[in-house]
Amino acid sequence: MGSSTAVDARLGKLERDNLRLKLVVGSLLVTLGVLPLIGAAPSGQMPNVIEARSFHVIDENGIKRAQVDADGIFYIDADSNVRLSAYADGIYYMDETGRNRVLMEPNGIEYMDENGLTRAHLGRIAFNSPATDALTYYPGDVVLYDAEGNLRWRALR
Repeated sequence: MGSSTAVDARLGKLERDNLRLKLVVGSLLVTLGVLPLIGAAPSGQMPNVIEARSFHVIDENGIKRAQVDADGIFYIDADSNVRLSAYADGIYYMDETGRNRVLMEPNGIEYMDENGLTRAHLGRIAFNSPATDALTYYPGDVVLYDAEGNLRWRALR
């Protein structure tokens, strides 16, 4: 009974973190939608092309809060720490210390705790076989780990 309560608590926290991530990404997308309007000519004429190597969003204190360039899209907090980065191959959410907390990559979604240890993984999973020391890939659905990184539960297809 206690095991299912712990799993429910972890999944609840994962859902709350996922909601926060969606809100941050949504806010970033709204901000990016406004960027072309910032470059509009003051006379009311719209330029045909806006070219730049990078777009930066600066807050009222002069601190860079977002950046869009050829490398990706970056959301930056008030302390100048990158909190969210989006590249062609994934989206990465970091905590205030710069440690990865949520990764959304082609293999799936991974949630890490405050110590950087993977606690939950949804998607394609690689397990190391002790007998052969080879990685075996499974099209996994959900895998949960404890605070020491030990496998606690998995549901594989």
